[in-house]
Amino acid sequence: MLHRFLALLISLIGLALVAWAYLDPRFRGSEGILTGSFCLPFSISVALLVLAWSVSKEQWRKFGLWFALALIGQAVALQMIDAGPLIHYQHYRPFQDIHSFLLVLFLIQICVVGIGLHSR
Repeated sequence: MLHRFLALLISLIGLALVAWAYLDPRFRGSEGILTGSFCLPFSISVALLVLAWSVSKEQWRKFGLWFALALIGQAVALQMIDAGPLIHYQHYRPFQDIHSFLLVLFLIQICVVGIGLHSR
């Protein structure tokens, strides 16, 4: 029963997050088209929906946790890369140019992976 409630709660958070990202004008350009920054909340919401599906199934729980962590980590890494329409090499932005929220998510991912690998 607790797993179903947790799955429902995680699903609602994931759906609310994608609805917020879709409706918030900060994720749209001057012409009203979604920008690349929309990918982070969308990826987090997809990760939460996969996590909600897997949390209620014992054999899929570890997969769901690691998949959600990898998906969010990849989205965060892509947001930290400077790759625009100009011709130049793609590279990670300097720390002072990266939003602190992205750095916090990156540090959380490092900690969770360290905890997960510590048991191995």
